[in-house]
Amino acid sequence: MPFVQMYKSSDLNSPVLSGIAGTMITLLNKILLTGYTAASLTSLTSAAGIATATIAVANSTLVTGNYVTISGADQADYNGTFQIIVVNSTTFTFTVPNSPVSPATGTLLYAKAGLGWTSPFTGPNIAVYRSPNMVSNRFYLRVADTGSFTAGGAKEANVTGFETMTDYFYGTGQFPTNIQTGQQSVIWPKSITADSTARAWTVIGDDKTFYVMLQNGTNTIWGGFGHLISFKPGDGFNTFVGGLRTPNSIMPNEVTFGSVGNITSTIASTGVSLARSYTQVGSAVYAWNTTYSQAPSLNYGVFSGGTSTGGWSTYGPIAPSLIDFSYFFLPVFQVECTQAAAIRGRLPGVYHMWCAAVPTLFYDEITNISNMPAGTKLVTLYCDAYNQYNSNWSSGKLFVDFVGPWV
Repeated sequence: MPFVQMYKSSDLNSPVLSGIAGTMITLLNKILLTGYTAASLTSLTSAAGIATATIAVANSTLVTGNYVTISGADQADYNGTFQIIVVNSTTFTFTVPNSPVSPATGTLLYAKAGLGWTSPFTGPNIAVYRSPNMVSNRFYLRVADTGSFTAGGAKEANVTGFETMTDYFYGTGQFPTNIQTGQQSVIWPKSITADSTARAWTVIGDDKTFYVMLQNGTNTIWGGFGHLISFKPGDGFNTFVGGLRTPNSIMPNEVTFGSVGNITSTIASTGVSLARSYTQVGSAVYAWNTTYSQAPSLNYGVFSGGTSTGGWSTYGPIAPSLIDFSYFFLPVFQVECTQAAAIRGRLPGVYHMWCAAVPTLFYDEITNISNMPAGTKLVTLYCDAYNQYNSNWSSGKLFVDFVGPWV
C-alpha cells in the first residue's frame, strides 16, 4: 500500500546518524525497509471495524496520519500496515478488516512503518535499494557508508544510481558516472566529526522517491533519490540522484541538491544527476532544481539565498495573501544541464513559496493553500547551500507534502 511518511531523528527509537561508518545504512534500512520503534502493545482490541492499540511505553512522537505496522497477532487481520488516529501518547486506533476476534492474542508489536522498498544486494557497510513500484523505472541506489570512499571518510555516505546491478557494487548505466564526478558517487554528509555524536535528520518519501535532510553539525544539506515526474511521455530514464559533489571535509564550490541553479552555469556546480537525457540515449546528465519563476540569472538563489526570505530577498508578493490569508506554492522543476536546457519534469512532493518573506519556521505545517487540493499539508524544512557566485553558505526553506499522494 503506497503512502507518504515523514521520519525524524526525534522520533521514539529512531536510528542514530553519526560520523561512524554504517550509520547511514542502518537509518535507510529502517526507513525504507523495516520501519522502527518495534515496541510492545499491552492490548489490541476491535469493535465495529475499529481496532484500538494500547502502547506499553508512551510514544508522543506518533501523530494522526502516520502509518504503523502491527505484527505478532495470532489473528491475521490485525497484522499489516495501517494509517492511525492518535488518541493520546499510549493509544491509537485504525480500521481493521473482517471483524477479527477481540482482544488479539500473541506477541503484539508495532513499528512506524517503512516505505516498502527492497534491498536486493548488501555488502560490508554497503546496501543497494530499489523501489517496488512498477510505475517507476525501478533503478538501483547504491549507498556506501564504509568510511573509505573519499577524503570525508566516515563523515559522509557515498551514493550513486545504476540502471542495472549484478551485486552490491557493480552495475551498468551508472549515474552520475565516475568520469563526471571524479569519484564513485555523490555525497550525503552525515557529520562534521568522525565520531558517535548524534546528528539530526529528516526523511520524507513514498515507495518511488525519498528525500534526506541532513544536519551534519554545521549545515542542513539535502539529498534524494527516485522517480522524477517527467514531462516526456513514456520516459524510461526519469530517475534522479542528488547530493553534494565534493567531500564535506572540503568547502564545496557547488550548489547542492536542495537549491536551484542558473541553467547557464557550468555542470560542475550541480549535485543532481538523471539516469539519461530526455533523448533516452547515452549516459547520465546533470540537472538543476529550479522554480523557473523568474529570470534564469536569479534562479540559483531560490532555496539557498537569504535566511528568512527563502531566496527572493525583497522580490515577490506578501505571504500569506492579503486577500484570503492563504499561501501559494510553485513546483520545483529539474532542468537538464545541456545547451537545450530541457525542462525534464518536476520533483514529486516538493514546493517553493514565491514571496517577499517566508513567515513559517522549521517543521511548521501549512494547510491553507490556495492552489492545491483540499487536505494538502506541507511541512517547512530548512536547506543550506554553498553558492559559487558569492562563495558563501546561505540558508532557505522548502516545503514538502508529508501527506501525499505524490502525483
